[in-house]
Amino acid sequence: MVVAAGLVLGLGAATTTPGWAWTTLPARTNDTPGFVCTQSAGDWRDINIYHVMTDRFFNGNPANDSANPRGTVNYSDPDKIHGGDFLGVQQKLDYLQMLGVKAILLAPVVHNTWGAYQGYGAGDFNQIDPHWGGLPDLRALIDAAHARGIYVFIDMVVNHCSDLIDSADAGFPAFRLSPEYTPRWKPEVGSVRHEPPFDTFDKFYMHGNMENWDDQTQAELGDYPGLDSIRTELPQVRQDFITTYRALIAATDCDGFRADTARHLEMGFWDVFLPGIASGTTGFGKTNFLIFAEATKGTDPDLGVYTQSNRFNSAINFPLRGSIDSVFLNNGDTGQLSYHMLPAQRTNYAARARYQLDRKSTRLNSSHTVISYAVFCLKKK
Repeated sequence: MVVAAGLVLGLGAATTTPGWAWTTLPARTNDTPGFVCTQSAGDWRDINIYHVMTDRFFNGNPANDSANPRGTVNYSDPDKIHGGDFLGVQQKLDYLQMLGVKAILLAPVVHNTWGAYQGYGAGDFNQIDPHWGGLPDLRALIDAAHARGIYVFIDMVVNHCSDLIDSADAGFPAFRLSPEYTPRWKPEVGSVRHEPPFDTFDKFYMHGNMENWDDQTQAELGDYPGLDSIRTELPQVRQDFITTYRALIAATDCDGFRADTARHLEMGFWDVFLPGIASGTTGFGKTNFLIFAEATKGTDPDLGVYTQSNRFNSAINFPLRGSIDSVFLNNGDTGQLSYHMLPAQRTNYAARARYQLDRKSTRLNSSHTVISYAVFCLKKK
């Protein structure tokens, strides 16, 4: 659809749009009349999730490795593109099914300004990056997964874009609450800009980098070093993200989102965004569309608020992850594990999220712990 000033102008992709308009991804029903979306799981608690870093998984089509003209392909550099793509994941679905995988979580799929391999440097939220295969290959992967009974989640980023903005003001990029720094396009990026609707300075915070990650004000207003923080307090920004991610669901038939960096956005954003997505997914037959938070909070009370007041369906259980690390990496008291299951701790979470935290998200969270444990064992050697 074409969007202008927050209003829908028409359906389908437009060949050209005026400067004040932007185009979302085309819906499956636009391209394939009569297309029927896959229904949500009735109960997500027993759906294990396999996290796929697409670029690092399997290269199914080497011809698209350089498809993002600003990306850099270097198979020996850990920070550059290695070639993994949607077709590569599709070619390994039989293997994943053999492992007993019931859902996969893909790294962010939107177009990245510099072709970031991990997907967290978005430049255009309304395009799929071609170095993973673009929208056609993403659709083919999701269709093939659904044919095997495997659900597909997508890592969703709403906190930041790639790093194109800085300031010539004295003190930048040190965090400054007030006044905000004066923005400018970084001289070294030339004519490169964020794509609409995030192509103007008013859509970004200009407080400098986060310096104290435990300070919630800095966590919400400050930049991740190397990324531009989006001004998510603006009503129009919130509506634009609802429009964009509803369109992504309609365009791909994905089954849920992992909400990246959830603690770095003000809760007011989630109170608008989450109901906005939920009200749109039912029309696709996805009445139990799952969005779970990656909110790096260390205590149950701090994490629990993300599930209260009809917010997130669930969240990655970082408090339990911290206890697992303490017990298995540092020989801590095993009582730390059962502590999180006590009724007094469980009531920090909304009733609908309690079992999903314990039985689903901790299973996903184990990937972090396994990596930590593997590194610990290597260091011990």
